[in-house]
Amino acid sequence: MIERTAETILRLANQGHAILIGRGAHVITRNLPNVFHVRLVGSLERRVAHLQETRGLSREDALTLIRQEDRGRRRYLKKYFGKDHDDPVLYDMAVNTDALSYEHSARLIADAALAHLHTQPHAQKG
Repeated sequence: MIERTAETILRLANQGHAILIGRGAHVITRNLPNVFHVRLVGSLERRVAHLQETRGLSREDALTLIRQEDRGRRRYLKKYFGKDHDDPVLYDMAVNTDALSYEHSARLIADAALAHLHTQPHAQKG
């Protein structure tokens, strides 16, 4: 299953114009020139508040969900790729969503991704 997932991620990345989230996509696509890897970070309190607002969860349920998902991401990356989820070298950019609005974060990421694309010698431009 992991091999098929990796194949699908690579196929989508090579086709371009895709946003890939999770399943080690940032590790699988690490050496592709047309890919930009972003890590979004935020405080536990802000993440809890966001889930309460967007999913209508109680504080306790939001905390439980966040902790489960964080644990799952760490285990998955370590088990299948031997990587530490918190290794900053796995990402081209990290964005603190406590410090920036989602809209500002999106603009910042888009600008950085375009700049990155235009500095890659083998990346398709356009």
